Amino acid sequence: MKDHHCKTYPYFIHATLTIQSHTPPPPLDKSVFSREENRLPRGKYDQLPSLAEIWPNYPPLPGTDGSRFLNIQLTEAIQTGQGKRSQVYAVRCTDSNNPLGLPTNHTIVAKFYDPTYYEIEYLSDNPFVEADYEYSHESAIYTRCSEIQGTSIPRFFGSYTLRITRPGEQTTRLVRLILIEYINGMPMSQLIPGTFTRQQRQSILRQIVDAESALYAKDILLRDFHQRNIVIEPSEVKEGGGVRVVIIDQGLSTIGRTWRPWDKEYEDQWFPGVYISPLLRWRVSYGRHEKFEDWIDWQWQDWLEMEWKDTEAVITEAQRLLWSRRILPSTTTSPENSTVSPKEL
Repeated sequence: MKDHHCKTYPYFIHATLTIQSHTPPPPLDKSVFSREENRLPRGKYDQLPSLAEIWPNYPPLPGTDGSRFLNIQLTEAIQTGQGKRSQVYAVRCTDSNNPLGLPTNHTIVAKFYDPTYYEIEYLSDNPFVEADYEYSHESAIYTRCSEIQGTSIPRFFGSYTLRITRPGEQTTRLVRLILIEYINGMPMSQLIPGTFTRQQRQSILRQIVDAESALYAKDILLRDFHQRNIVIEPSEVKEGGGVRVVIIDQGLSTIGRTWRPWDKEYEDQWFPGVYISPLLRWRVSYGRHEKFEDWIDWQWQDWLEMEWKDTEAVITEAQRLLWSRRILPSTTTSPENSTVSPKEL
């Protein structure tokens, strides 16, 4: 596929962009990826037109425009460039009386769902649909999880639209974005576990388990749950001491209890909206902890049972039966990711 022209426009450091508040459409379901009308033009990969050339044929889903306008200035690139999917920048509001009530020296994060920066790995890929999917899901997840914003997940400052008109062009391209809290820390994947004491590492793992469990209680199933999407905020930054653990990047998460949220009968068997003890979902046989094995030098199951002993009382017999499926040590599939119905367990 041809490279698109003037890649970075309008994402320049110190550039000031005007954005408009926007209410996204309901979250898309995964069936959109298989619909024929969403397939890009066929042809040999290196002969396909660039995404910048065909974007007029794939406008973002409409939603509803709001009445608020903000001016934001890009101050730092966080995740940018071709193939990085959404473009993520540190920004500041330049309006002293902005509707967010933020001072002009307060740094937040803008995440632009710009499909022209998405990578096409297969001819069936459609970055325009992928951008719509991620924007609609991430916005909905932050709204749904308002109670844990500012703790386990970043604070959410709303969803917006950026209108882009390239120099010399007449048409305007719409790019959706969200504004969220800037976390002054580093991804877990970039940290060296050996520089932390066991006590510190256990504190981090405790927060990870609690955060994932809190999201699941809100019917959010993390689908991109990796160390790169967990930010550790150092103790000298967090008020009152201690380390804050924050889960970021919810664009690929599922709004539902299982891998098939569209199946209401199936979903309803998994106690939607109910907190499920880590004693069930994080036990060693499910392998969730294996994503963090380089941080763990203790017996996981013994520690789990000790740390979350107080949640034993909230486990019902029905829950215990549902999550009692025995998983072979060679797999990392938990019941909610399984193709087996709870009725078959």
